Amino acid sequence: MHVTGRTADGIAYEHLDLRGPWESTNGPAPVLLQHGIGLDRRAWAPWVRRIVAEHPVITVDLRGHGGSTDAWHDHEPTIEAFTGDLLGVLDARGVQRVHLVGESFGGTVCAALACALGADRVASLTTCSTAWKGGWVANIAGWPELVRQPGGVEAWSRQLVDARFEREQVPDALHRWVVEVQERLAPQVVAGVVECLLDIDLEERAVGVAEVPTLNLVGQSPFVDPRHAQHLARFVAHVQNVFIPDSRHGIVLSHPETCSSAVIGFLRRHEQRGLTRDH
Repeated sequence: MHVTGRTADGIAYEHLDLRGPWESTNGPAPVLLQHGIGLDRRAWAPWVRRIVAEHPVITVDLRGHGGSTDAWHDHEPTIEAFTGDLLGVLDARGVQRVHLVGESFGGTVCAALACALGADRVASLTTCSTAWKGGWVANIAGWPELVRQPGGVEAWSRQLVDARFEREQVPDALHRWVVEVQERLAPQVVAGVVECLLDIDLEERAVGVAEVPTLNLVGQSPFVDPRHAQHLARFVAHVQNVFIPDSRHGIVLSHPETCSSAVIGFLRRHEQRGLTRDH
């Protein structure tokens, strides 16, 4: 099964399930992959090729990005609007239980949704280069003002791509694609996402993930200091922190095999323990 569509709110998604129609629908819960600022759902392609052998996969274009560009309106959305977008995708696909995986701001959105839904609907949570608190984020407070200036989106994109990975870490084609996609973003989308992120504090909501298995992948991000993983462990007591060496912020792009392997192993362990339920 391969389905692409949009929710009633205009959020674009892709749902891929390699099981035959005669095979049980009570197998492993699907994995939802949510990218962060500046990308679109195609960023997960190397991950999808690996995960879909064991789980159905849903990829989503963040509001204002990719196929969800028209879902951005004049107002500045709250984190509840972004989590509502993901919930709308799950409901549109009839998914009752899901593994959430998000990178950067997409990880913050997934974490917020897990806090809201808890273990009844969230089988596991994985965050990659993700801040759970706006106060954990450095070097982005000036972005809203920057992108509103002439040529500001291009200047912002240069800063972000330099923070994602060392130039020699990724193929030229990937580097060009990231720059191209980032520079398509509207200034109000960059500003709105940044302002939403800086205002969030999931520590206050962490009780919602008390029973949700949680994996946190950490790179040497100039935005989310790796030391914050230690603080995360104080209020998400069961979190498993995994450090990705020789990396920067964009670990899902620069180290897709290392990161996706960590996630697949994490999912296998929890499936074997019977922590997932019919979806």
